[in-house]
Amino acid sequence: MKESLLKSIEWGKIMRIGVTQLMLLLLLVGIGRAEHSSAQSELEQLVSVRLTDVSLKQAIKTLETKTSVKFVYSRNVIELDRKVSVVASQEKLSALLTRLFNPLQIRYEFLSGNIILSKVISSGKSAQRPVMLFMASLPVAFESMPERTVHGTVTSESGEVLPGVNILLKGTNRGVNTNNEGKYQISVPDNNAVLIFSFIGYESQELAVGSFSTLDVKLKSNEKALNEVVVVGYGEQKKVSFTGAESVITPKELRQTPTALLGNALGGRMSGIVTVQRSGEPGYDNANIWIRGIGTFGSNQAPLFMVDGVERDFNNIDPHEVESFTILKDASATAVFGVRGANGVVLVNTRRGASGKAKVSVTMEKGVLSPTRLPKYVDGFTYAGLYNEANQNAGLPLPYTDEVLQKIKDQSDPIRYPDVDWMKLMKPSSTQDHVNVNISGGNPTVRYFVSASYFHDRGLFVEDPRNAYKTNIDRKRYNLRTNIDINLSKDIELNIGITGIMENRNFPGTGTQTIFDLMNKATPILYPMQYPDGRIPGTVASPRENPFGRLTQTGFATEFLGTTQGTFGLKYDLGKLVKGLSARGRFAFDSYSNNNIGRRKNFETWLASADNDADGNPIYSLTAEGDKFLGYSVSSSGERRLYLEGSLNYSRSFGKHDVGGMLLYNQGDRQLTASDAIGSLPYRRVGLVGRVTYGWSDKYFAEVNFGYNGSENFPRGKRFGFFPAFSAGWVASEEPFFKNNIRFINLLKFKGSYGIVGNDQINSQRFLYLTTLTTGSGYTFGTEFNNGQSGIFESSIGNPNITWETSHKTNVGVELHALKDRLTMFVDFFKEHRTNILTQRGTVPDLLGIQSLPYANIGIVDNHGIDGTISYRTRIGGVGLELKGNYTFARNNIVFTDEPQRKFDYLRRTGQRVNQPFGLQAIGLFKDEEDVKSSPKQTFNSNVFPGDVKYKDINNDGVIDVYDETPIGFSNVPEMIYGLSTTLTYKGFDLSLLFQGVGNVTVFRNYLGYIPFFQGQFGNVLEAALDRWSTTNPNPNATFPRLYPGSNDNNYRNSTYWQIDGSYVRLKNAQIGYTFPKSIAGKIGAETVRIYANGLNLFLWDKVKHYDPESGDGAGKYPPSRVFNFGININF
Repeated sequence: MKESLLKSIEWGKIMRIGVTQLMLLLLLVGIGRAEHSSAQSELEQLVSVRLTDVSLKQAIKTLETKTSVKFVYSRNVIELDRKVSVVASQEKLSALLTRLFNPLQIRYEFLSGNIILSKVISSGKSAQRPVMLFMASLPVAFESMPERTVHGTVTSESGEVLPGVNILLKGTNRGVNTNNEGKYQISVPDNNAVLIFSFIGYESQELAVGSFSTLDVKLKSNEKALNEVVVVGYGEQKKVSFTGAESVITPKELRQTPTALLGNALGGRMSGIVTVQRSGEPGYDNANIWIRGIGTFGSNQAPLFMVDGVERDFNNIDPHEVESFTILKDASATAVFGVRGANGVVLVNTRRGASGKAKVSVTMEKGVLSPTRLPKYVDGFTYAGLYNEANQNAGLPLPYTDEVLQKIKDQSDPIRYPDVDWMKLMKPSSTQDHVNVNISGGNPTVRYFVSASYFHDRGLFVEDPRNAYKTNIDRKRYNLRTNIDINLSKDIELNIGITGIMENRNFPGTGTQTIFDLMNKATPILYPMQYPDGRIPGTVASPRENPFGRLTQTGFATEFLGTTQGTFGLKYDLGKLVKGLSARGRFAFDSYSNNNIGRRKNFETWLASADNDADGNPIYSLTAEGDKFLGYSVSSSGERRLYLEGSLNYSRSFGKHDVGGMLLYNQGDRQLTASDAIGSLPYRRVGLVGRVTYGWSDKYFAEVNFGYNGSENFPRGKRFGFFPAFSAGWVASEEPFFKNNIRFINLLKFKGSYGIVGNDQINSQRFLYLTTLTTGSGYTFGTEFNNGQSGIFESSIGNPNITWETSHKTNVGVELHALKDRLTMFVDFFKEHRTNILTQRGTVPDLLGIQSLPYANIGIVDNHGIDGTISYRTRIGGVGLELKGNYTFARNNIVFTDEPQRKFDYLRRTGQRVNQPFGLQAIGLFKDEEDVKSSPKQTFNSNVFPGDVKYKDINNDGVIDVYDETPIGFSNVPEMIYGLSTTLTYKGFDLSLLFQGVGNVTVFRNYLGYIPFFQGQFGNVLEAALDRWSTTNPNPNATFPRLYPGSNDNNYRNSTYWQIDGSYVRLKNAQIGYTFPKSIAGKIGAETVRIYANGLNLFLWDKVKHYDPESGDGAGKYPPSRVFNFGININF
C-alpha cells in the first residue's frame, strides 16, 4: 500500500513547489495532529459575501478579510486569475468553501488556523488525491480509524434525485459524490462522525451519523446560491432580476415528442405560444407559430427565430442538440430586436462542451405512423341509393335501377359496378427512424460538443408495384453540429459553431393536395382504382381524375435541401482595464440551397364498355393518351446570409447594488437567387442595441432596453427607428415584513413592462415607396371597356411614407414560489396596441382613375390576454410526482382598416377579430311548404323546398341575401390553448403524459368532399350524411339538409349550419421508460442505459369527428400523424 501511494504522487509537480512552501511542509509535519475542535469552530463561523466575476485571488483576499483564517497555497498549482462568482448570506464558512472550490477541482483542509489549498486530480475510478505532498501526509487525513459504512440517497425537497452531491466527512478531506441515481456510500470512523452534504443551488446540511447505517437526505433549495440565469436577447441574466416575460421548455421535454420538427413539439408545453399543425405531410408538416396570438392583419404574423444568437430557422435542429429553448413575449424582452421584435422572439441555444472526461450519448428510435383520422364515406350501394334520392328530390329520373343497385351490392361485376374506398390509398401505417450520437467534453482550455443525427420518415401512400420508381413520400435528413470553445488566453475565448443539414425528399408527380381533393370527391362506384391488367380507369369527360392514377402514374419529384451554417465568436475579458467589462464579437455565414428535379408524365386512361369480347373479357376503350417516358425538369434556388455583431458588456456589484449594461452593433445581409432585378437586390439591416439593468439587494430591479434599427425596405428618411422599453420588478418576499410572517412562500415577485417594438416584414412586395410603370393595354375610353388602348400606366402607386408596423406593448406579471419550491406559478397579463399596419386602400375619391389602390400604414389592431404556468412537485413514498399546467388566452380586435362604406354596420370588418368569418345565421331546416311560404324569401336559389337550410333575416327586410351575413363563430386559429402534463417516477421507472387543448376556434365543413354530390356523380358522400332530412325523416335539426344532385347555392353557403366548434383535447404525448441500474449498465461499459416508448397524437376528443380539427377545414390535407415510438438511450 505504501509503495502504491508513493507511485501515485506526481513528483514532477512536487519538485516545482517553492522554498516557502517546502519550509511550511516541514513545519506542518512536525506539528502532528490538528485540533478538531479548533477546525470546527473556525469553519462554522457565518459569512456574508457577494462576489461576481472576480478573480480567485480577490475572492480569497475578501474571505481572509471577513474571517479569521488565512489561506496557504502554491501559486504554481492554484490558478489565481480564474474568474469566480459566489453569493452567501450568513452561511457557514465550510459550506461556502465547498461551493467555491469544488467546481474548480480545489481541495481545502483546515490546520492550525490556516486553510491549505491543493489541486486534485482523478486517478482512474478511485477517489481524488491531493497533488501536494504535505496534504497526503497530514495525520488528520490518514489517521487510523475503525471503519464502518454509511449509505443512502440524496434528493431534493420535491423528491428528485440529485447526482453529484458532495458528501464530506467533517474534519477530514474524505469525501464522495452521489451517482446518477442520487446514491452514495462512505466509510466513517464511529457513531460520532458528522457528514456534510453540499450541492450547488441547495443549502448544505450537517448530519450526525449515530448508529444509522442508512441515511437518506433531502436538500433544501437555496435560491441565492443557485443564482439561476435565464436566456435573454443577446445574453443571459439572473432569473431573480429578470423583469420581462418569457416561457421556457426544457430539452428533456422536447425529446419526449417523436417528431422530425421542433415546432411540432411545442403545443401544450409552454404558455404564451399558439401552435397549429395543418398537415402531416413529411417535408410540409411544420406548425404555424404565433406568440400571444395574432397581433396584426399584416402579411407577417410569425415570431423572429434566433439560433445561437443568429436569425435562423429552428425546426430542423435535432432535439438532442438543444441546450435551451425560450420564447420572449413582451417589449422589455424583445425591444433589443427592434424592428423585428413585434411578433415575439424564439431563442434556441445549442449545446456546448464542458471540462471533464468525454461523454458519449447514443439514441436509437423506431416509430410507427398512422393517420390520426380519415373521413369515412359510404359504400357503393348506399351511395347509389342516396344519389337516387337526390335526383328524386330534384324531380329528375332515377339513374340507378334495382338491377344496377344489386350488382353494386353483391359485387358480381366489380369492373363495371365497383365499390371503392378511396381512403385506402392511405396505408394503415408507415415507419420512421431516428438516430443521434453526440459526444462532449474537454479541458479548461478546449471544450467541444459534436452531434450527428439521422431522421427518416416515410409517407402513408400506397404504390404501384409495377413502377420502377418510388412515388410515395419519403424524407431523409442528416444533421451534423460541432461547437468548440477555446481559451486562447486567460482573458480571450474563441467560440466556433459549424452546422450542416442535408435533406432529401421524394414526392408523387402530382401534389398531395390535389390527390386528397380527388380522394374526397371520387365516388365509390365511378370506376375501380385499377383494372386487373394494370390499365388506369378514366372517363372521357375527366380522364385523369382517378386518384390512384394521379398518385402512382404521374411520375415523381425529388427535392434536395442543403444548409451550411458557421458561427464564429470571440469573448474578451476587459476586467484588467475596467472591472466587470467584457467585449464580444460574432460573425455568421449561412448558405442555403434547394434543388428540384421533376420526372413527370401524363398517363393514359381506359374505360370498360358494357360488353365483353368473344372470350368473355372486358372491352376497354382509350379515353386519354399518355406519355411513354418520364419527362425531366430541373429548378434550383439559393440564399446566402452574412451577419456581423460586436458588443460591450458590463456587470458589477457594489455592495447591495448590481449594475449591468450592454451596447451592441449588428448588421445583416441576405442575398437570394432571383430571376429579376428587384429580387436580386440584397436585403440589409443595421442596428444598435442597448440594455441597462439595476438591482438592489436582489429586491428591487429596473431595466431599460432599446433597439435602433434601419432597413433598406423603406424610403430615405424613414429607414431608421428607435424602439425603447422599460421594466421594473419587486421581490416582495425579500421584505422583512414578508419574511417574518409568510414563511410558506419562498419567493413572490411582481413585475411590469412597457415598450415599443416594430415589424419591418410588412409585405412580400419590396420597395412599396416606388411607383411601378407598365406598358400595355391600360386605358379605355368612352363606352368600350373591352378593348384597352396601349400606353404606359401606373400598375402600382408608390407611397413615400411607407414604414414599419409599430407595437406598443404592456405587460404585468407575478411570479410565485411556495411550499419550499414545490409549488411555482407564473402569470402575465398583456395588452398590445399595433399601429401602422400596412393595408391596401379600400376607399379613394371617385375622380381618381387608377387600376390598383395604393398601400398605406393605416391599420390598427388591439390584442390582449393572459398566459401563465403553474407546477407542483412532490414525493409520496418512493414515487416522485410532478404536475404542470399552462394556459394562454389572446383576443384581438381590428380598431381600423380602410374598407368601403357598408350598407349595414354589422357588415364592417372594423371592430371584429382578425380573420373573423362572416356568414348567414342558420335557424334549422324548412319543415314543410307552409314554412317555406311564410318565411322571408331566400335569393340564392330559384326555388327553396322543405329540407333546405333556413336563414335568419338580420335586417328584417323580408329578403335573405348577402346583406344578412354577420360575424359568426371564431377564426380557425384558436384564441385559447392550454396544456396539462404529469410525470411519475418510481425507482428506475418513469411515466409522463401531456394533454393539450384549444378553445374559441371554429371550422367550416362545407368543403369539397363534405357536400354530397357537389359535382353530380363526382361528389362523394360522408357517412354523416345518413342523418339527413328526407320525406321519411323530416327532422329540421338533421345533420344534413335534403340531398340534391349537384351544387346547391342555398344550402352550402357559409353559415352557422356548417360551422362547428373546433375545440379539442388530445393526448398529445405519452412516454414510459425504464433506466437500468448502474450495475447492469456497467456490464457493457455504460454509465446509464434507458429504454422507453413514447407516442404523439394518441387520443382525440372533439366535436368535428370526420377529420383532425387541427387541420382546419380538412379539405385537401394530408392528415397529421399518430406515432408510436420505441427507443433506447445509452450514455458512456
